[in-house]
Amino acid sequence: MSIITKVKSTETFLTSLDQVAVNTKLNYKKSIVRFQKFCKAYQNNMTPEELCREMLIIKKQNEDKYIDTLYDILQDFIAESHKTLSGNSIKTLFSCLRGYLYHLGVRTNPQDIKMILKFPRIETEEKYPLSVDELRLIIDHFSRLPFRKACFLAESSSGKLSGFLLLLLSELRFFALVMLLLWVERPRS
Repeated sequence: MSIITKVKSTETFLTSLDQVAVNTKLNYKKSIVRFQKFCKAYQNNMTPEELCREMLIIKKQNEDKYIDTLYDILQDFIAESHKTLSGNSIKTLFSCLRGYLYHLGVRTNPQDIKMILKFPRIETEEKYPLSVDELRLIIDHFSRLPFRKACFLAESSSGKLSGFLLLLLSELRFFALVMLLLWVERPRS
């Protein structure tokens, strides 16, 4: 082995993540751990490094077989992840996995991902108004911040927007300050 070339492995990838944000690093680690478990369970106890080496050998022999095999494995990974994760989490997991696979030498094409892979549908929650009990729980958590607690109480009782309410409260503070200054500066007899 030459001094110039480095061996690409999970450890070298994780050390290359030292410059990124903490949460990004955690997302990459979680996706790597999940992919390692997937490879052990569904790819004959292979590690991701071994799987990528096999994929590169297949790529040298037959490009079409490589593409089919790669995206079949990735689709199986998405399907397995969908058992425990939501659609948004799977997309985040997959984007981190793409960086990891790229580091190991397996390149993915964005157009192939759009056309071949099927991601689960992203569920959206239906919005509903807060009940009195839910509102009370929220307000109780701000017991150390009386200003914010007052804002929530005023918003809930009047239905006003928070921006409007904050503007109104700042005007009230200014008005109270002006009244205080006028009271202090008034002539005394």
